[in-house]
Amino acid sequence: MKLLTCHADAHRRSLETEVLSCTARGEQHLVELAESVLFPGGGGQPADHGTIGPARVLDAEEDGERVLYVVDRPVAAGRAQVTVDWPRRFDHMQQHTAQHLITSIAAAEFGWQTVAFHLNPERSDIVLSTVPDADGIRRLEARVNAAIREARPVRPRLIDPADMEREGVRSRLLPAGHSGPLRVIEIEGYDLNTCGGTHVSNTAELQAVRFVGLDVQKGTGRLHWLAGGRVLADAREAQARSEALTRLLCRGPAEHVAVAEGLLGEVKDGRRALKALELELAEYLGRALAASEAPTLHRDTADLGVLGAIAKAAAAVRGDRLMLLTAGEPEGVFLLFGPGAGEAGPAVAEVLGGRGGGRGQRYQGKATANQRRAEAAALLG
Repeated sequence: MKLLTCHADAHRRSLETEVLSCTARGEQHLVELAESVLFPGGGGQPADHGTIGPARVLDAEEDGERVLYVVDRPVAAGRAQVTVDWPRRFDHMQQHTAQHLITSIAAAEFGWQTVAFHLNPERSDIVLSTVPDADGIRRLEARVNAAIREARPVRPRLIDPADMEREGVRSRLLPAGHSGPLRVIEIEGYDLNTCGGTHVSNTAELQAVRFVGLDVQKGTGRLHWLAGGRVLADAREAQARSEALTRLLCRGPAEHVAVAEGLLGEVKDGRRALKALELELAEYLGRALAASEAPTLHRDTADLGVLGAIAKAAAAVRGDRLMLLTAGEPEGVFLLFGPGAGEAGPAVAEVLGGRGGGRGQRYQGKATANQRRAEAAALLG
């Protein structure tokens, strides 16, 4: 693929160029341009979005040395204005340059090698060859932000592959069959790396980097992070959540955790008390079911645990009876309990529009038509 205007000047947002071809592909079209500010993707960075004349650019594809832009409508041959979706592009520039800086400092000053990089829509990540501890992550974050404040220039340039070792270029495997100059990105004093992506022109444009999570995977650490505008957006969201919690809890941010812990404790206590009451109620309901002429019972709100407790209480009084217990309507659960439950279960489940399983004296499952419980009960004999 030839180098484009976007490779030489990532800050340029538009240009006028020639539309060389436009080919239909289903409801989309593929456009080839003589020149472009639209980054075609590569190096872990997604392709740009933007416009070519009246058409929206959705993606880009490589076809040998050509770049074909995927658009939502046909574009006439001739001159056309090409414009990049700048907020999206600049976000990618910040994330990608931040990755270069994080990777270089992690390797040079901490001995942590980067084995993978993912520029994701919400937060990016690098996979490290080791699992850093919390203190190490804090120190790396502080060091990266110190480098950002140094306002080091970031420059793209071309070098001869023969000069890579002499210049200390950091590089992964080159594409098979590559020949000619290599494009490298230099962060002055920190990194020189082969890369085809778009980058900021100065580390100060990164604004800040914040690490937001670590996943451990087979001896490697996937370190999640935010850079630039994403740090500010995350801070705004956190502020909005904090203000909402302040209104709900009637306490300031410093007390949110303590108040939430107290409320969770009350919820747990309440659930335990409710469970005890449900089991006590199950005893009464079970005795009432045993004394009833109808072998069925329905509760609007219950789970299989409560239904089981009711059935056992009923069976303790009248163990020779097959009973149908249901909860929820029309969707919910059902329980067959008593002699022959395993044999009658599949037919009952079919009437209730559900599926279940069991054997012996217990058959249970989920239902989608509990309103047909009377029809199902008729199968019990």
